[in-house]
Amino acid sequence: MKFKKPPVVETWITIEFDPNENKQQWDLELVQKYVRQFQNELPKFEATHEKTLQVEEVSSTDFPEVIDAKIQLKFVRLWNESRSRMLQVGDDQLVFHVLKCDEGPPGYSKVREAMAPKLEEYLQVFQPTQIRHAMLHYTSSSNGISNFDQCDYWGIYLD
Repeated sequence: MKFKKPPVVETWITIEFDPNENKQQWDLELVQKYVRQFQNELPKFEATHEKTLQVEEVSSTDFPEVIDAKIQLKFVRLWNESRSRMLQVGDDQLVFHVLKCDEGPPGYSKVREAMAPKLEEYLQVFQPTQIRHAMLHYTSSSNGISNFDQCDYWGIYLD
């Protein structure tokens, strides 16, 4: 079975790494060193942080006091102007998304080719010991498709 308009609308690869005990601390400065390499391709940027507060009760009638606050960078995302490509970088994690656009459906080869330089640079900057696991994800829109064999559907995108 061949689809005139393949239903895959997004493909992404998630790679999780085993931590390296001797690596640099995961922080914004190190992440910036990495993301600068892809600034022209993926000019939009956001960072997500986690804030942990330690509070202590002063008295039963007063509000508790904050005695310690830690802010930790969780991950950063970069994307292109059309949002058809998105890179997410976390501590021991790398994710790259390709969305369907005028270039056609986002098959495995497209996302793999686009991910390769990002993975190489990740290995250089963050120096993980090894890949723990990698996952390939597809999102599809099967509106208007009925009575088809799933093997035919997935066979189209194995390249």
